[in-house]
Amino acid sequence: MFGKRSDHPRTAEDRARAAAERAARRAGRPLPPEAFEYTVRPPDIEPRDPLPAPEEPREEPPPAAAPEAAAPSRPAAARDEAAPRDPAPARDDEAAPPATSRPAREAAATPAEAAASRPAAARDDGASRPAAARDDGASRPAAARDDGASRPAAADVVHQPTVEYTPFQTDEHTLPPRDDDEEPRLVAAGGVAAATFAEPEPEPEPEPDDEPEAAAPEPRPLRRAPERDGEPAPPRAAPNAPRRRPPKTPRSTPTGGGRHWGRRIFAGLALLLLLAVVYAANKTFQPFHGDPGQAVALDIPADSDAAAIGKLLEAKGVVDSARFFEVKATISGDRGDLRPGHYTLRENMSNGDAIAALTKVPDAPTAPKTVTLTLLEGPSRRENAPVVDDSKKVTGSYAKASASKATLKRIRALGAPKGTKTAEGFLFPATYTLPEGASANDLVTQQLDAFEDNFKQVDLKYAKSKHLTRYDVLIIASMIEREAQLAKERALVSAVIYNRLKEGMPLGIDATIRYSTDNWKRPIRQSELDRDEPYNTRIHRGLPPTPIGNPGLASLKAAAKPSKKSYLFYVRKPGSSGAHAFSSTDAQFERDVAKYQASRKDK
Repeated sequence: MFGKRSDHPRTAEDRARAAAERAARRAGRPLPPEAFEYTVRPPDIEPRDPLPAPEEPREEPPPAAAPEAAAPSRPAAARDEAAPRDPAPARDDEAAPPATSRPAREAAATPAEAAASRPAAARDDGASRPAAARDDGASRPAAARDDGASRPAAADVVHQPTVEYTPFQTDEHTLPPRDDDEEPRLVAAGGVAAATFAEPEPEPEPEPDDEPEAAAPEPRPLRRAPERDGEPAPPRAAPNAPRRRPPKTPRSTPTGGGRHWGRRIFAGLALLLLLAVVYAANKTFQPFHGDPGQAVALDIPADSDAAAIGKLLEAKGVVDSARFFEVKATISGDRGDLRPGHYTLRENMSNGDAIAALTKVPDAPTAPKTVTLTLLEGPSRRENAPVVDDSKKVTGSYAKASASKATLKRIRALGAPKGTKTAEGFLFPATYTLPEGASANDLVTQQLDAFEDNFKQVDLKYAKSKHLTRYDVLIIASMIEREAQLAKERALVSAVIYNRLKEGMPLGIDATIRYSTDNWKRPIRQSELDRDEPYNTRIHRGLPPTPIGNPGLASLKAAAKPSKKSYLFYVRKPGSSGAHAFSSTDAQFERDVAKYQASRKDK
């Protein structure tokens, strides 16, 4: 029935219009369509100035025929209070009255019209006044009554009704019950007069009566709208209307564009960081890496970490960057699983492929076939050459391998004097295991390595105190290895050599002559004993020019640290024990020699 007919919220004017229409329907008279055209307003809206009415001549109404007692005039105070009135806006379809002053219009109105135009409450109030008040109007002089008669009729000045802002029951709003069942009251708008309602029919003039009628009650002056100081208050919202939050004021942006520059710099830095991350990920994982190139053989040393291996691979061209190789090995967790050894990789490999090749567990290798070759302590290089060659366990000539330039260069680093042209003494005797098909050079290399390792165990302090060099100790050790057949006699033979060198005596060791003549089996001839050569220690004092064989570790230690004995001579004892008789005097030595010669004659 009275539902909401649109999506727009109802304003205060709409509610006032609806209330006025309901009040008019109950009163039995229609509400003119122009009732709310300019003058109807809610009480919380400031009134607008009424439209000026065109001035037209207006005929003065005839004087009232009723006696003065029937329509007594209001007191002067009431007239003065109700005198100021604002002109009412004129309707378009009616002729506007002439623009006359308010006092003139009030004077033109008849008392009956003024009484008719007053509301019932005002008339009742006037009727209930005491008789003295009523008689006061009848006893006023004629001048006062004429002044009241000259006022305009109350029907001519119709106050525009407005609706008091009172909540009412509609389909849109549900209001709490009121204390009384009164409908919204229509009151006159203060200071606004307009003929908005249909002009009521004029009441018939009362017939003159002999008895004085009660004076008509004076109309109650209308209440003025309260005046507002300063700016008008904002309109009040509907009782149950949804509350709307005021729009947020936008934040003022700082002038100069500083914030925009900060955002641009931050965006640029973020972009650079993103590009750096993408570059590092591409160089580390290499998803678009090309195919590898040629094969590259390399050896990974033992105890090499990921950084060292990455540098080696980068130097060989296997990977692009050692740093990113190390990063990839760290991320994949293979940093500690990189294996040393000999590898055959390819150039331009990806980091992942190189790491996979270096962490792959090799298959259990089959034991290569090897050969074992034993070289005895004491024999010279020339003696060992046929032994090695006849063994057929190595390829190549042992004599040539032991006399090569590489070998001579190596012995120079091991203590041989400058200009030494033989590796005698440095070819350490031992049992060597060689892979099948090894060369004589491989054997010589292992002998030199073994000599270096064993000679480190020799204490040279005593020898150096006697002004002997490493090479001198090696020569003495080679003679001890040839002369002493028993281990306990090595230090004694060494003592005889040290004592003879100290006394300046020739060593008289026949093994040096046998080395020179390469005679190790037959007896030495007298001519060989008398031959003047560097290795004939019976003629020349001091040590021979080179070692006469390749001594072992025991002879090297005995040569560096001899016995404290004062022996100067020794000769072989009779028998096959290989023991020697040592002596300090010539007489004792002659007796020992006689015994040895006698044992030989018996054979």
